[in-house]
Amino acid sequence: SGEPTGIIRSCTRLVKIQQNGLQPSDEDRKRKLLQLFDDYLSVGLTSIGDRDASEEEIHRYRELHRDHKLKLRVSLSQHVETIGNLDAVESSIRKVAEDPLVKGDDWLKIIGIKTYLDGGMLTGSAYMREPWGISQLYSISDPMYRGVLFIPKERLLPIVKTTLECGLQFTAHSQGDGAVHTLLDVYEELDKTWPVRQKRPCITHSSFMSAEAVQKVAKLGVVVDLQPAWLYLDTRTLVGHFGYDRLRFFQPLHSLFKAGAMIGGGSDHMQKIGSIRSVNPYNPFLAMWVTVTRKAKGYEGTLHPEEALTRKEAIRFYTANNAYLLFQEKETGSIETGKLADLVVLDTDILKCPVDEIRNTRVLQTYVAGKLAFERR
Repeated sequence: SGEPTGIIRSCTRLVKIQQNGLQPSDEDRKRKLLQLFDDYLSVGLTSIGDRDASEEEIHRYRELHRDHKLKLRVSLSQHVETIGNLDAVESSIRKVAEDPLVKGDDWLKIIGIKTYLDGGMLTGSAYMREPWGISQLYSISDPMYRGVLFIPKERLLPIVKTTLECGLQFTAHSQGDGAVHTLLDVYEELDKTWPVRQKRPCITHSSFMSAEAVQKVAKLGVVVDLQPAWLYLDTRTLVGHFGYDRLRFFQPLHSLFKAGAMIGGGSDHMQKIGSIRSVNPYNPFLAMWVTVTRKAKGYEGTLHPEEALTRKEAIRFYTANNAYLLFQEKETGSIETGKLADLVVLDTDILKCPVDEIRNTRVLQTYVAGKLAFERR
């Protein structure tokens, strides 16, 4: 009817919000970034993957590295826009591949390309295999609505192909199971002529999956970075809309481990400093507790406990597995002779403590390259 419903889905390219007040300078941004790094170190993070870095942000990282101010290791996936002329998109990918940071050092390196395949869970725009269903909460009135797919498969294939041929890891924001299957179909098609596992093609988020997707991820050597914070924060809302049964393969961590897939734990941290108050929480011990218990904020019971991890798996999820996702497994991810001495000292034995104490674990010391980077006073 043309009447506003109150929700505009995935239109930030078209609808701009006018900024009010002062804008931060480049020095302000650097100062805050270093403050954020200090907080990352305080919860035991020694390496991060910036999965959506702009050219401006990468330049800021370069300057900090040049001035010997990086406090932890940074692996970058550079953002590439996929709208417009396809030749121009492929050209921008090749330009990234020529950046000297692709051959960077242990502290700063470009490892791949990141883009967006679908929308989000809480905006009602993740691309699903089955219709979302009519919803007042999400302002969905079309019973056949399945969400938003930004890149059709036939256009996605040459973009992914160019990325992998350039020696870069490809990843895309893929929340809904429809988006996950679309990206897996592209990886599978390319794998017919060239083993894609060599470049560790990735799926970012992969919140909604299926039994077939789990097996295909393992078969193709696709890596997946998942964010348990969303299970913790959003289960109540998602069960209220989709129902418990449809969430059977929502973050199916046990199934992925059992299938032999390589998956790593992330946070999708976007805003605010503070490991619990941030958007989204980046406290790894809260996340490990979520993976072991499948408990969520404001939700009674557990979400499909059959998909819980063991405590040892939860630790690997945030250490050795993440090192592999970021091409660092020969240098970091475990305490071994010949590796860089990135390690933490905890106040709790998370393998033996009562399960609910895992989430309250505190870091006493953090070492990066064998040097004390944080100590709790």
